[in-house]
Amino acid sequence: MTAIQHDAAERRGDSAAVRAAASAVGCPPYVEVVTRVWRRAAWAAAAAYVLGSPSLTIVANGSTARGAILAIFPLVASVLCFMGVQKPMWRGGRELMVPAAFAAVVVWQFLSAFFNIGPGYIMHALPALTLLMLGLRVRVIQYELSIAEFRRCLASLLGPLVTILLLGLVLQMLGRIPSEFPSEIPLSVHSYRLQGLAIHPIGEGLLAGLTLLLALAARGNRVRLSLYRSITVAILILADARTAWVGTLAAVVLLWLLEPRRSSWRRLLPILVTIMTLPTIASFVLIQRAGGSDVLTGRNIIWQNTLPLLRQLNVFGYGPNAIALLFPDVGGPGSMISQAQNQWLNDAINFGWVGPFLLAALCLSISFAGPLSHRRMLLFPMLIYILIVSFSEEPLDIWNSIVQAFPLFLIFIVTSRGRNPLLESADPPTGGKGVFL
Repeated sequence: MTAIQHDAAERRGDSAAVRAAASAVGCPPYVEVVTRVWRRAAWAAAAAYVLGSPSLTIVANGSTARGAILAIFPLVASVLCFMGVQKPMWRGGRELMVPAAFAAVVVWQFLSAFFNIGPGYIMHALPALTLLMLGLRVRVIQYELSIAEFRRCLASLLGPLVTILLLGLVLQMLGRIPSEFPSEIPLSVHSYRLQGLAIHPIGEGLLAGLTLLLALAARGNRVRLSLYRSITVAILILADARTAWVGTLAAVVLLWLLEPRRSSWRRLLPILVTIMTLPTIASFVLIQRAGGSDVLTGRNIIWQNTLPLLRQLNVFGYGPNAIALLFPDVGGPGSMISQAQNQWLNDAINFGWVGPFLLAALCLSISFAGPLSHRRMLLFPMLIYILIVSFSEEPLDIWNSIVQAFPLFLIFIVTSRGRNPLLESADPPTGGKGVFL
């Protein structure tokens, strides 16, 4: 077949003909193409993360140049990622399920910003929005990948993510990144929690937890993967982010339980180990922070003071970052709180009652995208992790920075394009030779 015949087969949606045409024109195996594109996208996102880090002033904070660079960088990367490979074609139907849900969230939040604050404030979200568009752009059709091939592709994401974590650790150890959060555990960085390039130690812990899940699901060079897993565990401990610890533990147990082709005894093993070590885990998780009124470090006070705000909501809420801009004292006089310390409560205050429902619809659409075997192996644990963290933090935010939007970017990348109900109960075929569809 010629390249023209290949394009015609792709427009018809004939995947078998597409693979045959790709083989005839000499395209590399699909798993190699996916690995190449994902590696490029991950390094581009890592560079955007470093440029957008509030801890590093590579470009002056608050400047127009900073916003333009951070917004344009992922857009350029979304084009460069496909150099030398077949560009993806968008189709309708189920493939648009996740992008449509994401578009609904973005449009509603932008309307809230427009009516509550003004059109100028919308520029705050553009850098994070372009990063998330990159994540949507480089999704793949996972039905063209077997479980083994998909795991090989995941390994291509780990190098850039571990680099971000290590760079933050080194800079904080050298004193280039100050931290204002004392650590309550022996493992610390100069007696402080590891903040790294994130806005807060919980952000560093959140990224470390997601990276650990990817590293546990990935397959490849055993020495390199063992090194990546060890580094992410160490970073997770140094961040002293208890919410991330609990979320990671639950997600790892779920990943083990849902992984395909595992015996019943091996599925029960992590539950037994967790039960046996529960007292030790609780002793770390229930440590009271220095200066905190209780184990929740004042979150109960914040929730108690923000709940009355829900009674006075208009249809679009108070607008993005309402707590920081309008109600900074909800944690007590002089507390200067920037969020409601709960994703769903914060979204309701910012964007009205519709906001959290749209976000829940986005999470639901992600959970239905792709082969069931792939979703059980990675996507379900990642979503559970995010949902647990969202109880006391705001992991799905696009208004503060690229750093805050990075967890959703990682979830988008591993979300499949398209969905075929006929293959839900079976592993997808091996990719053979194919193009980036």
